[in-house]
Amino acid sequence: MTGITSSGSAIDRSVFTDANGKYSFTQLLPGTYNLSFEKPTNYEYTLSNVGTDDLDSDVGTDGIVSGIMVSSGIDLTGFDVGMITRSSIGNFVWEDVNGDGRQNAGEAGLSGIKVAIDGTDIFGTSYSDDVFTNNDGNYTLPIYYQERTDLLFLRQRILNFLHQIKVMTQVIQMRSMES
Repeated sequence: MTGITSSGSAIDRSVFTDANGKYSFTQLLPGTYNLSFEKPTNYEYTLSNVGTDDLDSDVGTDGIVSGIMVSSGIDLTGFDVGMITRSSIGNFVWEDVNGDGRQNAGEAGLSGIKVAIDGTDIFGTSYSDDVFTNNDGNYTLPIYYQERTDLLFLRQRILNFLHQIKVMTQVIQMRSMES
């Protein structure tokens, strides 16, 4: 918290939240103050001022509530901040050798498959990203603030492989008919 007391003295104090997320600055002299909240790793500030002051987040995307007027003998509460954690989507792309839609023993992961994501965050901002599966077929896409997300597998490599299997199966069937 930073600010200037009504007598013109500067103040710069910090506290930590308790196990329940509560905090308090006590013994403040009348004046104008700013609160700033430190954002932990993998967290973002959520939407601000979307409900009643006792239940909504009061912090903007900068993590600051500014211009808080403190009067003598008045306890102010309700300056809260909501934070959300960043998330990810991921899993595995494999070669479905028998085409049954299930990963069976011996069906290996496919490397180099492009996986793309697009969506809209809770602030209405469009989001898109892409990654390639690793050597084992695994992938992880980070998502931030996602409200609606579409996951798109760019499957050209898989489709080409399945086409090759279909052609090989037809060749084997033709050879077996010739025998």
